[in-house]
Amino acid sequence: MISNLKLLVIASLLSVGFIACTGTKETTVTVETKEEIPVIQKVDIVGELLEQARQYYTIALQKQAVNSTLEAITQYENALKTITNLSYYPSIDSNAAYEELAVSIWDDYQKFIENLSELPTNVSLGAYEEWIARTNPAVDQAIESLDPVLNPSQTVDIPAEIALETNPIVDKWMEFYTGRGKKFLTMWMARSGKFFPMMKKIFEEEGVPSQLLYLSMIESGLNPTARSRVGAVGLWQFMKATGSLYGLQTNLYIDERRDPEKATRAAARHLRDLYRNLGDWYLALASYNAGEGRINRAIRKSGSRNFWTIIKYLPKETRNYVPQYIAVCLIAYDMDKYGFNSIEYQTLPDFDIVKVNEAIDMQYLASGAGTSVEILSDLNPELTQSCSPANYPGGYSLKVPKGTSKLLAASLQNVPEDAKKKVIVHVVKRGETVKSIASNYGITINELTDANNISAKAKLKRGANLRIPLKVRYSDVTLAAQSEDEINANDTISSSSYVSPYIQLAGDLPNEPDDNIEPEETGSDVASIPVPEGKTEVGYTVKSNDNLSRIAELFDVRVIDIRNWNDLAYNRKIKPGIKLRIFVPEEKKDYYASLDAQSETEKLSKPKTISSVSSFYYQVKKGETLSKISSKFNVSVTELKQWNKLKSSRVNRGQRLKIYTSKHSDEILAVKDQTSEVKKKDLKYKVKRGDNLGSIALKYGVTTANLRAWNNLAGDDIRIGQVLAITTNDKSSSMGDVAANKNTTLNNYTVKKGDTIGEIAEKFGVSITNVKKWNSLKSNTVKIGQKLKIYSSSVSKNLSNGPLKHVVRSGESLYTIAKKYNVTVDSIRQKNDLLSENIKPGQTLVIN
Repeated sequence: MISNLKLLVIASLLSVGFIACTGTKETTVTVETKEEIPVIQKVDIVGELLEQARQYYTIALQKQAVNSTLEAITQYENALKTITNLSYYPSIDSNAAYEELAVSIWDDYQKFIENLSELPTNVSLGAYEEWIARTNPAVDQAIESLDPVLNPSQTVDIPAEIALETNPIVDKWMEFYTGRGKKFLTMWMARSGKFFPMMKKIFEEEGVPSQLLYLSMIESGLNPTARSRVGAVGLWQFMKATGSLYGLQTNLYIDERRDPEKATRAAARHLRDLYRNLGDWYLALASYNAGEGRINRAIRKSGSRNFWTIIKYLPKETRNYVPQYIAVCLIAYDMDKYGFNSIEYQTLPDFDIVKVNEAIDMQYLASGAGTSVEILSDLNPELTQSCSPANYPGGYSLKVPKGTSKLLAASLQNVPEDAKKKVIVHVVKRGETVKSIASNYGITINELTDANNISAKAKLKRGANLRIPLKVRYSDVTLAAQSEDEINANDTISSSSYVSPYIQLAGDLPNEPDDNIEPEETGSDVASIPVPEGKTEVGYTVKSNDNLSRIAELFDVRVIDIRNWNDLAYNRKIKPGIKLRIFVPEEKKDYYASLDAQSETEKLSKPKTISSVSSFYYQVKKGETLSKISSKFNVSVTELKQWNKLKSSRVNRGQRLKIYTSKHSDEILAVKDQTSEVKKKDLKYKVKRGDNLGSIALKYGVTTANLRAWNNLAGDDIRIGQVLAITTNDKSSSMGDVAANKNTTLNNYTVKKGDTIGEIAEKFGVSITNVKKWNSLKSNTVKIGQKLKIYSSSVSKNLSNGPLKHVVRSGESLYTIAKKYNVTVDSIRQKNDLLSENIKPGQTLVIN
């Protein structure tokens, strides 16, 4: 086993717990803990967690190679739990090593499980979704053969709030849930005893049919900590942006999408908004899954508002979403008939609440309450780290088993330093700078900027969260040797030097003399790594200008492959002279073996010329990587990067890549046919901080629907650094000039004290460039009292000297308005003293 199967177990950081408890009689005890100045010592938290995930992943590959299915699944799941824990760290999406490792684990796990005929019930939501999407081909056949006109769906005669219709598609899902999928539905039914009473109460309060509770089974299997591959979280699988519209907070310590009560109320309101907009519950459900824009496009294409008619115009996942819901409902309404007559329903335990005012290790809290970490995590599923939150306003309300609050209160009177967490989040205040914050916490500017992946000259936005790497008296890192069945965590690694957690960990660093891997330290047991089928080993000696990313590109492999083949840990850097073993296709062995002796010039000339071959554009699909695409079209990763001027190996779903090839397979010809009709100018736009789909659409004079279609986006969620494809008409006279657009309104805005051009642009959902262009400004400076012309499709005319207002249009709801202005539904209700969410066309709403 690799390095004697030693795993870096960060027990104080790894999140645990799967089932939550909410809503019972409460006893509240408030405990004030003494505030002490931490003593400084540093540890690379992110690097160690990356390495822990890699170790789990490597063992999964080993177990997979020897057909030990259950053990392989267990280790894949352990790796994903660690990746999920890391996903909450600020700016982690900008960490190339994290991104590469996460994608690699998912890719290999997906390939593994899609060939399994059965799947255990304890797998993660993402794994279950990948498996079920590939193991039920009969459903796809039923969808293709469905003709709603010749064979209309039949309504089942049962007392359901929302009529349940059956057809061959629903029948196939009934077969699945009463056959291979019965064990999953049985588990979900058992969990419903814990959540449905609370959900029913909230849905009734929000005026939503309680029958929709069964949708949570399809969404998450009633697991409050469930996370999909694309980042949807919780019982109701909210993406971060949509969750924030309904007031769900997410940060390093807390993810309210995992709070059963808060997420359920948000889901009820979201479903109600979608129904009001679409007027049909099946369409509303489909929209909950795919986004309202996609459903409206399908309606336009099909010319119908019947779900079964538009189904062929929907993504595959959404085609199955509503039929699955109907099947689960039909079974739930007559459980005895379908053999679900021995469900052992889980119950909701009573709890007390203890206020905790700082970040304290969950193990200490559990011990103080006389319970286990697992039970405490079940009671508090919104906690993303295994500790209470730092700096939580008013103290965090920690749920503990009924009758244990006084025990915990006593133990919190004198919390030892070893039990206090060493990383906190600082909320930026007005006037603070990188330098002043670093000075206040007694750390260097480099430590602060590295921990948050920002520049030392960055202008900090008020209210932004910064991760502070505090100094501690002992290392948070423990070493554990794993046997076949258990982990024994006894040894401790001391950490005397700080390694930046947000530095590029994929090897893209200058080589340093200290703490480097010596040539003989490339892995003590690498022979146990599975050898890829059809590949053979070649050697490569690391050169002075090399890093792992560059070597991976040279050999057309993934960085993680090189790490695993040579047991290279994330918290170590490669050094010139190290001998690496790399596996390459057998037919190309001689070529790749020759690279070790080639000069820099010879290596750079590797990509072949493209003068004699044809080219076409390929749109990246969900889950695809450059490595997958290169294999599909028999080209190299290096060539793809060269042809598309890519600086890294990261690609995004919907991104268009230019590919040169002399081959003419059916797949390539099909791709070329799809792209041959594009006769407009193709652009790429990299998403910046503060951007949203609306502002980008305005900037380029296109619609948000266009942006979603061109980039295969399910909703309006985009992230900083994401590259968007934009197709514009070559005859467009003024890129981004929306002044002439018939749907825009001219707003005369008077600059107020404290205004900046950026804040004004953001307020109106337009770009700074347009504001400057419309007002002939040569700089970004604006003065108090200055009059500005603003063209916007979303802001009313009465904004010159007052709060932002919106005049309600026909068909709009509080949800769509909140989404337009990037605020929450609750904030609009509070600003306008609305007792309900009913609004009328022509009504004026104050936004901020």
